[in-house]
Amino acid sequence: MTSATNQPSFFDLVPGRATLLFFIAVFFIFAPVALLPISMSEPVPEIGWMALIWALSGGVAVSWAATFTFSRWCIAGIVFFQLGMILAFGLARVRGTVSWEGVATTAAIVAGYVLFVVFITGQGRTTLRLKTEMELARQIHETLAPPISTQSDRFEVHGVSIASSEMGGDLIDVVEHGRGTDIFVADVSGHGVRAGVVMGMVKSAFRALLQSPRPLGETLTGLNALLEQVTTSEMYTTFAGVRVPREGGGLEFAVAGHSGVLHYRPGVKEPAKLGSRHLPLGLFPQSCSTDTVDVEPGDLLAAYTDGLNETEDASGEQLGNAVIETTIGERRDQPLEQIAEAVLQLTRAHGAQDDDRSLLLVRLR
Repeated sequence: MTSATNQPSFFDLVPGRATLLFFIAVFFIFAPVALLPISMSEPVPEIGWMALIWALSGGVAVSWAATFTFSRWCIAGIVFFQLGMILAFGLARVRGTVSWEGVATTAAIVAGYVLFVVFITGQGRTTLRLKTEMELARQIHETLAPPISTQSDRFEVHGVSIASSEMGGDLIDVVEHGRGTDIFVADVSGHGVRAGVVMGMVKSAFRALLQSPRPLGETLTGLNALLEQVTTSEMYTTFAGVRVPREGGGLEFAVAGHSGVLHYRPGVKEPAKLGSRHLPLGLFPQSCSTDTVDVEPGDLLAAYTDGLNETEDASGEQLGNAVIETTIGERRDQPLEQIAEAVLQLTRAHGAQDDDRSLLLVRLR
């Protein structure tokens, strides 16, 4: 555990270029400070002395910025140094009375600057910590739901999941086990870190249940029971997936609260929809079952989350399912990566991303 004294300073967390820009800004903002009491006195010193005072004042301000962050005990020395510098230059070079109004103004600016540094070091560190944590969440999401591109002698798969923030609740996965290969997409309600945590649980639990290969329906039943126990009542997970057996034959599929799996056959214009028979997972106790569909080499299966079809344009109109189904159907013979990119480009052109977007494509061999 790191102690408070070992915590990194604000400027330790800021990139070098940004730190330099900050110091330059400090210099130009506070360089005129020492000129205030002198400019209010008569006569005004020569331009050379004014320039020197201006440069020294800016340099001291930069020293404050660095010292306040790295070694606060030196602040008192710097404050006394600048006040002494102001008085020394003022008394030595100005014939007449020093304007104490100017000195008071300078002191007020100094106090304001100290408060400014206190604020930026405190809030800046908090902001950077949050930024670091969100970056970590993004990396975790990329680990849990990376792009998928794999193949076997029976199928090829391509999938992509794009979170709407640093961490999302969509999951695409391919799990090989003793009974075959399960290929599925899941969508946890909501988005963000909360949904992402549940998404990680879904992936871990699904794979753990398959450590002892079991029927797909039994796997979903176990997953539903687990989610019902560990998630709140408003959290649920939709699921759509297929099991490709090791040997030939039909595909098992299961759908829970999801829009379903699209089944494109060669020579058939409209896809068959392998629809839902179960409620979303995690809401109520339920026993999940599966159905079987006959497939042939060249058949294309597609499943996606509602972040695609519910994309809204500027007027609030949703993209809808029909245009996505048509886009996939028109390109069914293209490489899976090209089909996926066409669908994603369609959604990007329609509107901004407000929800997680995931698409999973499977072509049988």
